[in-house]
Amino acid sequence: MSAESFEESTPEEALPAPDAPAGSLPAPDAPAGSLPAPQQAAGALPAPEGSAGALPPPMERFLAQPAQMPHPTYYPFFLAMGVAFIAWGLIATWVLTAGGLIVFIISLIGWINILRHEH
Repeated sequence: MSAESFEESTPEEALPAPDAPAGSLPAPDAPAGSLPAPQQAAGALPAPEGSAGALPPPMERFLAQPAQMPHPTYYPFFLAMGVAFIAWGLIATWVLTAGGLIVFIISLIGWINILRHEH
């Protein structure tokens, strides 16, 4: 394929005609990459005048929760290991299931205790 086989289009050619209703499809002879104009979602409230893309004042913004992250701990790792040993024990032997259950219970109690006593 040569470079001459590609037709270059200007942005004006890709837009629908000015008298076409908003959201109408481009003309059949329009270039393949042209898109219809975006429409407002059904049930969406119209944007107030002059507020396109404006952020609310800083005092009205909501902070992400929690404002303070909990301290790192190894309990989630051992909780996952307990689940893995329980599953492995269901396939192999009851000893692995019992060991996984013990590790799971101890780590769950420890993790909940840490989360309960944080300030």
